[in-house]
Amino acid sequence: MFTNNQLVKGILIGTGVSLVAFCAYKSNEEKVDAFLRRHGISVKTPGTSLESMSIEELMRQKEDIEDLIAEKELQDQSVTVTAPAT
Repeated sequence: MFTNNQLVKGILIGTGVSLVAFCAYKSNEEKVDAFLRRHGISVKTPGTSLESMSIEELMRQKEDIEDLIAEKELQDQSVTVTAPAT
């Protein structure tokens, strides 16, 4: 049926390990996120409302949005010059 059994076996093992790791993360999500934050990795929590954010967090969010807007504007204004083929 499958001509490359090792490839199929590798894909199945990888999928299984990924599923187990994801389930382990989800069951300990708060602990893992706290560990990552202690080590300087910012973890965004889904469902955080803007009203509950501190002023510092809101300012960081504002700066990130302004940076994205500036990048998009630069991309829209950029001009591509191509040389004719000789």
